[in-house]
Amino acid sequence: MSLVEVDPYRLQAKLGFDLVSRSHSEITPPASPADRAALLWVRSIDNAFVAETSRETPPIWLYKKFRWGPHVWPVRWSNVPHLTHHDCGLMAALSTEILSWRGWTVFPAQFVLYFNPESTRGWSSLWKRAGITSDWCAGKYAYHEGTAVLGGNGQISFWDPLGRFWLPVPTQFSYEGIVAVRYISNSKIVPLARYDTSTILPNRWYRASYLNNDPEYKSIARHSRLISVG
Repeated sequence: MSLVEVDPYRLQAKLGFDLVSRSHSEITPPASPADRAALLWVRSIDNAFVAETSRETPPIWLYKKFRWGPHVWPVRWSNVPHLTHHDCGLMAALSTEILSWRGWTVFPAQFVLYFNPESTRGWSSLWKRAGITSDWCAGKYAYHEGTAVLGGNGQISFWDPLGRFWLPVPTQFSYEGIVAVRYISNSKIVPLARYDTSTILPNRWYRASYLNNDPEYKSIARHSRLISVG
């Protein structure tokens, strides 16, 4: 499975929601005793989880501890224990922080996933009832966040803390399947990563190569070429 670099403006035009200016979610850095106490609270829960499982087990406890749903941003560390709902951005921010604490090489990851209009209408209604904009989903597609994990062999994997599984790039359209992906790095040293046979760079959007034969998507592949290594 290869990934094709994609023009984000053209991709955005196909989706029906903003993608180009969308930043990944971040928790406000701790700046108070309450923030630091909440951060230690999260770390203590993860330490207990690791003691029962292993450092190699992703933090699936997040989904069990926090209910998915809408909330306002920004979020401070002191808010984390008290929010009644955590959206995918907050789950992803926590997951990335936790795995970094454990010594994993991780990056924030952004996705476009394939669903159906019935699902996205339901999620939009849920957000609107909470008085929060639902500008992250439309039609068959939804914006999503997770954690990109870089292995020692240079291969990159995508962890979904909300779904509690590793997100594969599918070989065909599938519910909750990756349509496009980007991982974020502000490092001056560019981390080269491989997904299967593809070399992917940070801060660039890539789409799944199974879309190559779909006329709707073929036109938005930058230079109409695969970015692959032999």
